[in-house]
Amino acid sequence: MRIGTMVQPCVAGRGSDGAVRTKAGFYDKMTVDCPITVQESSSGRSQSTGVVGDRQVGGQMSENTEAPSRPRIQEDVAAMAVVSQANLVQLQTAAHKRFNGEPPAVASPGVIQRVREAQIDWRDFKTYEESILVLRTHEAWGQYCLFCWMFHAQDPLHPPRFTHLGTEDGIKCPGHISAKRIEIEQGLWRLRLEDRHRHDPATRKDRNFRSGYESAQKAPLFVFGQEVQVCPNADLLAATCEYVGMLASIRWIGDERWTWGQTGIMELGRQPDPARP
Repeated sequence: MRIGTMVQPCVAGRGSDGAVRTKAGFYDKMTVDCPITVQESSSGRSQSTGVVGDRQVGGQMSENTEAPSRPRIQEDVAAMAVVSQANLVQLQTAAHKRFNGEPPAVASPGVIQRVREAQIDWRDFKTYEESILVLRTHEAWGQYCLFCWMFHAQDPLHPPRFTHLGTEDGIKCPGHISAKRIEIEQGLWRLRLEDRHRHDPATRKDRNFRSGYESAQKAPLFVFGQEVQVCPNADLLAATCEYVGMLASIRWIGDERWTWGQTGIMELGRQPDPARP
């Protein structure tokens, strides 16, 4: 997948049986019926709702009305980066055992010292259906790759030791974080627009929707090397999950009012709790 200057969140290929394989896990076994549907909000804007894993994803593209935010410090970002790496490895390992496929593409970061509450409980994997396990793996890959980008890592398959980096190595500045968040939000909106075009026949007859969809073609988005409007449904869903993961990470990094896993952090158009400092 090509996402502007974003570290590529997935490396895809095909096995000898023709099934699509990715470093984030396997999704050739999943159903391609996308669980994300799009509705019209009361304001008339496009609004998406659905479930990826056990988390709701959805929202709407809206004007940027966020209050001034304060990004998290490098020490906190590094600690969560380690957790995101550990979560990815756990999910990839579970997918490897379930599907008898490729082993985890990323090495384990070792013992988690901080923010352990954000680590996925491995016992939860046993309750996941195959399709849910795959979607959560893609989501975790997106989260992890965003942290790699944050620390200037060019190859997510060979990450740095996040908590051992000095302040002289630095992380992305607030301006870069804000620009990347906007880029991710636009990409996710584009993916959901394509999903709506494919799975909502009634909407395709709407003149305003057709006009907006045609205008969106002027900003190409590539999914696993293919333009979004021609990619398979399974790839579209996998890319959506990865964008959702990236959105959660960039929001948590860029605004300390967000908490990890907070309701709405993966939804377009949502704002953090104003009551938080």
